[in-house]
Amino acid sequence: MKFYRSDKRGFIRMDTEAEISYSPRGGGSVRTGLTRNLSHTGLQFETGEAPVRGAVLDVEIRTGDGKFAPMRGRLVVIRVEPLENGRFLVAGKLQDVK
Repeated sequence: MKFYRSDKRGFIRMDTEAEISYSPRGGGSVRTGLTRNLSHTGLQFETGEAPVRGAVLDVEIRTGDGKFAPMRGRLVVIRVEPLENGRFLVAGKLQDVK
C-alpha cells in the first residue's frame, strides 16, 4: 500500500485496489470497476464505461476481506480520462460515506 500527499490536497491519498460497483443516483444499471486510490474526500477508479462529468453515483467499495463491511457513499464525478486500454479513469468527490 502506498500513501502520498500533495501540498494541494487536504488529505493523504492511499493507493488501493478494491472492487467497486456504482450506479447513477436514483437508479440505473450497476457497473463495476477497480479502485486506484482513495482519500477522506476523494476516489479514483478504473472502469469500462465513462460516466458523465458532474454525474452523481451511488458507490460501494468491497475489500474482499470478510472482516470489513463494504464502504458505501455517493460520488460526484469531477474528471473522466480515457486510458489506452479502452477503459476510463474516473475521479470524484466522496460524500455521505458509511
